[in-house]
Amino acid sequence: MPVVPARTPDRVFDAAAILRDGDNNQNVVLKEGDTVSVQLRKAIRVTVAGAVTKPDVWLLDVGSTAVDAVSKAGGTMPNASLARSFITRNGKILPVDLDAAIVQRNPTANLELLEGDTLTVPPKKAQVAVFGEVCSPGMYGLRKTATPTLPTLWLRPAG
Repeated sequence: MPVVPARTPDRVFDAAAILRDGDNNQNVVLKEGDTVSVQLRKAIRVTVAGAVTKPDVWLLDVGSTAVDAVSKAGGTMPNASLARSFITRNGKILPVDLDAAIVQRNPTANLELLEGDTLTVPPKKAQVAVFGEVCSPGMYGLRKTATPTLPTLWLRPAG
């Protein structure tokens, strides 16, 4: 709930941070004649799942984005596949490229969330690196249907 002293109408203070966290940076000294307006923030309930530190259902401010939700969930795990993330909204899947939104800082990739959305950050597929005297060095995904062995990898890079 924001608190706005009358003498500084352009400043908003987070009363919850002051009361809950003891965050004195949010605090303000009131003087005689000040007016305080307390307003409730509108919130949405969003589920954050997958390769994040604290997957859970979170309350976020209306207008929050996918990056805000990831931050609220404690950030991503090292095995997070940011580019393959998606939002489930009313039974539909909306791709959201968190790599573009977070790493490349592309604001158009940072989708706004709505009440009831689920943001899923999937884990990366298992991969192995193939380098050296091969025709196609690089990273190769392991198939779940095959037992990963050297011959299966030798056949894939064609060399």
